[in-house]
Amino acid sequence: MRCRILLAAVLALLVAVPVLAEEPPKEARAAWQNMQPDIMIQDEIGNPITGIRCATLDFGPTENPRAPEDLDAWLQENALEKFSVNIPVSVHVIYYTSGSRTYGSVTDAQIAAQIAQLNAEYGPCGVSFYLHSTTRTNNKTWATMRPGTSTELTAKTALAVDPTNVYNLYTAAPGGGILGWSYFPWSYAESSVWHGTVIHYGSVPGGYLTSYNEGDTAVHECGHYLGLYHTFQGGCTEPNDYCADTPQEATPDYYCTEGRDTCTAPGLDPIHNFMDYTPDYCMYEFTTDQCERIDWAVTTYKPGLL
Repeated sequence: MRCRILLAAVLALLVAVPVLAEEPPKEARAAWQNMQPDIMIQDEIGNPITGIRCATLDFGPTENPRAPEDLDAWLQENALEKFSVNIPVSVHVIYYTSGSRTYGSVTDAQIAAQIAQLNAEYGPCGVSFYLHSTTRTNNKTWATMRPGTSTELTAKTALAVDPTNVYNLYTAAPGGGILGWSYFPWSYAESSVWHGTVIHYGSVPGGYLTSYNEGDTAVHECGHYLGLYHTFQGGCTEPNDYCADTPQEATPDYYCTEGRDTCTAPGLDPIHNFMDYTPDYCMYEFTTDQCERIDWAVTTYKPGLL
């Protein structure tokens, strides 16, 4: 791990991220309430149901930059060594029982496989993860939480482990069939319990959600936690996701559509990128600019992880 603690501390003071009220703005809450299903999944006994691929929203103080004015210049000034960070992960398994069935169970082996998947995909970006701790909570209200609600805040307030220095990953059975969500690093103060990622327990490696059970929902949502936008951010309009090497994409792809090209700008749609909406079997890459953007976002907003 590179020695950038002093630099990170100075940058944190310069950014001066304000401490926000512990609730999302009303516009975000309205957006969550109005989200429409966009994928077909199945329930625990195999019945087809509709779900939502990702419920992450971008909000936070407008004065908090979403990107440096010039990423290359920022890297030349700040990236004195190759970016490397080893992030502790506290996994919170939230489950419930109904009759003779238990919903939300995740085994230790699945947790280990999920951490391994995060390491495999973020390793080229200089980001690694290790299991810090595991909790298991039997609570139906918490297990079926939705983003931005008082239930989510209550659960995270009770369970979160040191959000400044630890990545909190919650597995649950979210209401509405949501596969996952995170909060962007500029949305809240670094120490806020809102930070972290919630994923559907069926999306962990070996989970029951066909097409979404290789662990890439956590990879996708962790990307938001580390400052990455969707590849279709802004559609065919710059600055898109602030990564020049992810071609413009008008809308998300859900089907791994080879040769898809929805914008006139050069390049085919980046359907194999972890920040698109394709099934897990289709996702396998981050780009160089995405890795560099993670460097900037972590150093700027999450120096406690360094």
